[in-house]
Amino acid sequence: MLPNSFIKKFSWVLLFSMLFSLFSVFPEEPAYAAGEFSCFNSDGKAYAYQSVWDSTHLDVYRWEATTGQTAANDGNATLVAIFTAPDFIPHHGDISEVNSFMMDRDGNAYAILKEDDSDNTAHLFKLNMPSSGTDGTATDMGQISDGDNNAGTYYENNGHKYLITSNGFMKGNNVAIRLNSDGSTTQISINRTGESGTSKAKDFTWLPNANFSGLSDGVSPDIIGFDRKNTKVYYGYISHTNQGASDEGVTVNVQSQSVSTPSGWSGSGNAAGAVFGFGKDEIYAINNNTGQLYSIDYSSGFSLNLTPLAGSMVLIGFGAPKGASTTNPVRFKVVRTKSGTATDLGMSTVDDWQGNRATMANYVGGDNSNQIFHVNFNWVDPTPGGDGSTT
Repeated sequence: MLPNSFIKKFSWVLLFSMLFSLFSVFPEEPAYAAGEFSCFNSDGKAYAYQSVWDSTHLDVYRWEATTGQTAANDGNATLVAIFTAPDFIPHHGDISEVNSFMMDRDGNAYAILKEDDSDNTAHLFKLNMPSSGTDGTATDMGQISDGDNNAGTYYENNGHKYLITSNGFMKGNNVAIRLNSDGSTTQISINRTGESGTSKAKDFTWLPNANFSGLSDGVSPDIIGFDRKNTKVYYGYISHTNQGASDEGVTVNVQSQSVSTPSGWSGSGNAAGAVFGFGKDEIYAINNNTGQLYSIDYSSGFSLNLTPLAGSMVLIGFGAPKGASTTNPVRFKVVRTKSGTATDLGMSTVDDWQGNRATMANYVGGDNSNQIFHVNFNWVDPTPGGDGSTT
């Protein structure tokens, strides 16, 4: 498989011609209860939401693209709700910021309030959409463990609903909040495995139906975010023990992969703010400074079902063009799946200079401006098996 990734600027017209939701694919338009944000417009097209803390109030913007939307007019953002300090009673007099905006499939929105103290005392609030105008209300849902949380997403598993929040991508105060059916919450401290995460991914999103088969450490992660400063995507695989019980455990296995910052990304120091998942094999990140939206796309690789004869071999070959100014390597990984067991073939046993491993890789250094390089790889699998169950 080809784990090489790239980022391209994404057209709002194309984005909203797809019937995908903010964090997930909605099966149908729900009937909204009081306090819920609308997920679709009258044409059935999805809205995207982003929150901005402005020192004394939290503003929630709804994004909707229309026919004829241009790059100079990205987003068509509408301010739909304002939450002022008094809305966050009883913690309204001591607010550092309100962050980690999260929304479920029904339009229920949540955020983390951090108090202005040395301990970063944190509280979970539900944000209620105003019935008219823009004056929203907030419901205190209780204190969570202290920490500098600034990212989060809604997440479901086996019928259980959760809010996942942390500093950056699993870099600190990693917390899962189970939303119980009786309206109560259960806080679960997340056990992080794998990599150490990053504070530079300012948001992450749940991928309920994704098929990211181009990742170097597996397929179909549960959550993913974009660290633009270090040009990496960070992603996590979530597992549970004693799910639904008072002693439930949650583990997130964190991995990362290098990507390229798009040439159109304005400002080398501009971070990626809100991250949206639309249910398939892309995620989208907003430039914090310009508000423009970019997609992060992965090649999905390919598979070939074979019926090899006993004693036969398989030759895999392909070409990959590089250019025009990127010096990032081209990497690929060959995976043989036989009778349900996947085996990585010929993988390097040590990380390269970017912390990745591959079956084969190619790097072209120097000034690549206005140059295109055609890279060719060939790999032989001498033992594919002869019973017809090999992919």
